[in-house]
Amino acid sequence: EDMLSIAIVGRPNVGKSSLANRLANKKRSIVSDVAGTTRDAIDTVIQWKGMPIKLVDTAGMRKKSQVHEDIEYYSLVRGLQAIDRADICLLVVDATVGVTEQDQKVANMAVDRGCGIVLLLNKWDLIDSQQKRDEVMASLSKRMAFAPWIPFINISALTGRATDKVLAAAVKAAEARAQQLKTSELNNLLAEIREGGHTRSEKGRRLKIQYCTQTGSKPPALSFWCNAPDLVDENFERFMENRIRERFELTGTPIRMRFRQKNEGGEK
Repeated sequence: EDMLSIAIVGRPNVGKSSLANRLANKKRSIVSDVAGTTRDAIDTVIQWKGMPIKLVDTAGMRKKSQVHEDIEYYSLVRGLQAIDRADICLLVVDATVGVTEQDQKVANMAVDRGCGIVLLLNKWDLIDSQQKRDEVMASLSKRMAFAPWIPFINISALTGRATDKVLAAAVKAAEARAQQLKTSELNNLLAEIREGGHTRSEKGRRLKIQYCTQTGSKPPALSFWCNAPDLVDENFERFMENRIRERFELTGTPIRMRFRQKNEGGEK
């Protein structure tokens, strides 16, 4: 189905329900509650600028779990199920606490599953000093260093601050995630990288990437045909990803990269 699906995820009590209610408020007119595929998951369909958007598993946010001792784990599992059914996840973080290890875990899982991400620093209105702001931003850049392409927005679900920005950012991330990058433009970039002389070599062998094309979408998957895929290390992958992200509008979406052997069918 073509409707954009958004999951609101995050640790317990960070304001997920308030945000869902805010996004689904009267102005936006909830069109329908449709039963989701997981048991007792209720999805809410909202309209935004004439576009239907499905908020996945809004019931999971309202349900107070009986499993109090492990509510953290329960909400993680629930969040994962929601991520599996969503194009984009809104990762809600309590700004008064900062970005935690648990938040980082959820973001990582969303990336693994190829889901787009927008990070929302909720309760921003409660942060009253520059020092606290600096601490929040420091926790953000440290915990999200693995995915600096995740956009973030300061919001207050209670006062309604910036909720329109939230949907705009989600739609933008979804567009980035669904796009088809032109083969000619990808190969122009490869040519520039080649001219810049950035490559990998080892024991007299040098990595040569002949050709690149997009081989999958949602999220974008790129295949690089090269002479020696085994030479590609994490640093080189990161370098390539950074260059691709500089060139194309990929904010909010993970991308996949495969380095394949040019002549045999083998791939990394």
